[in-house]
Amino acid sequence: MLQYLINLSAIWLLSLIVYEVFLKKETYHGYNRFYLLGTFAVGLALPLIHFNTSEQIYTATHTAPIYHFIETKKLIQPTNTPNASQPANNINYLLLGYLAGCIIAMVCSLKEIYLLWKLYRNGTKHNVDGWWIIETGNAHGPFSMLNTLYVSNIKDYSETEWAMLTEHEYLHYKHLHFIDLLLMQFAKIIFWFHPLVYIYTYRLAIIHEFQADHTSRNNLKTYCEFLLEQSILANGPALAHRLTHSPLKSRFQMLATKSSKLAKMKSLVIAPILLICILCFSKTILARDKVIKGHKVYFWGSEFEIADSAWLPVFINDSGKESGHTVMMPKKCQFPYPAKLNGEVIISYEYYQDSESLAFEWNDHDKYFHLAQVFLIQQEIINRSLLKYLYDNLESDFTTLPDGRYRLYLRNMVINKTGKIVYFDGAAINDSKSDYHGIYNHELMNSPEAIAIVKRVSTLLKDAPDFGHFTNVDGKPALGLINTIITDASFTIKDHKLTVRYPKK
Repeated sequence: MLQYLINLSAIWLLSLIVYEVFLKKETYHGYNRFYLLGTFAVGLALPLIHFNTSEQIYTATHTAPIYHFIETKKLIQPTNTPNASQPANNINYLLLGYLAGCIIAMVCSLKEIYLLWKLYRNGTKHNVDGWWIIETGNAHGPFSMLNTLYVSNIKDYSETEWAMLTEHEYLHYKHLHFIDLLLMQFAKIIFWFHPLVYIYTYRLAIIHEFQADHTSRNNLKTYCEFLLEQSILANGPALAHRLTHSPLKSRFQMLATKSSKLAKMKSLVIAPILLICILCFSKTILARDKVIKGHKVYFWGSEFEIADSAWLPVFINDSGKESGHTVMMPKKCQFPYPAKLNGEVIISYEYYQDSESLAFEWNDHDKYFHLAQVFLIQQEIINRSLLKYLYDNLESDFTTLPDGRYRLYLRNMVINKTGKIVYFDGAAINDSKSDYHGIYNHELMNSPEAIAIVKRVSTLLKDAPDFGHFTNVDGKPALGLINTIITDASFTIKDHKLTVRYPKK
């Protein structure tokens, strides 16, 4: 969600900057309205669209599983160990704050609707040439919604002023400006916290007035004086078109301005803007899911620090003596692994093992041993949920494989504090025969069917639901790393039908 909001904001901000620089002062109001509505919609939709699968490349050597992975989880009796994998029943204050904002924004909108209904119910109604004229008897400027015009009193306007007013409001109705206002009001409820939504709403309201003012060019002086007179009166509800809501100075300047034909060329600016948005802010192959810079990897909008060694205890004999001492020395890992996410340590089963080794001469040894066992239980539950999610969504993909028995592998998967998958190194499929002998069927792994499946896995992991989180020493949610997921479930393909063999609990 955070990445979506970042991409959405970037598209809106870039589009508004282009509008302010190139289009704001031009009189092609229809195009400007289309530009604002279009870029607003693009900002909402583009970050959700997949134009291609991930850029990440999967190879057999890259995804080779670690067979010496310590499976001490089989020795654990879950019934005797606290189930620490269940998410804490903490209130999500951020979500509550967002929902509270939505409710407040909705109440404000309903208040505006109630005000219009109240004026409509209590006012004096006239039907003139298909228009409903509502005389409210209150001191306010004129405003309209669809084909209903609200005025204080018809007698307050001269024949010329009334003709200018009705023509202005008719153009709002003709151009369906109310639909724009309704859509933006709904957007302000959902994105009440986003300042760019209010800027879009304000800019669209100004363009609506520019379009409705356009026919008054022939009587410019009288019309400007009329707007000045009405500006001292109170405005109407936000859902209505208010005659003097927009800045009068800008409207006077626009009435006196006429864009040249050369200015039409500025409309072509939308093409490069759209291309930039597609390349940079959509879920496309060119968005580059994974960028490697030295020991740092940038993946799905986060920075990961990659480690290639772990600290383990080594016993060293004292020269010429039977005694000795133990020191901690770095040991090269078989595969590099993500050790930190945005500067915060990622815990793992091996992390607790190392901590247990570091504390083996102190009283914390039992504590870290227990934490390592709890971590394995949490990992077991997350693995089962993840496994079911993948197999449920990959059935049609798996059936493209030849008949046989297979196993799916994943490596270096990071789970954030809310249970969301935020990183993984790769995926691979191996057949059971090769898997039994501890070798890899490179021909299978590099086949078009297997490559398509592991790319599909990438998409599923990126859009996966929360599977539960890990906990740290204090029992609080923590970043967790599953070094190697050698899925205990195998699957069989026969006559293009999938049969999954899940492990016993």
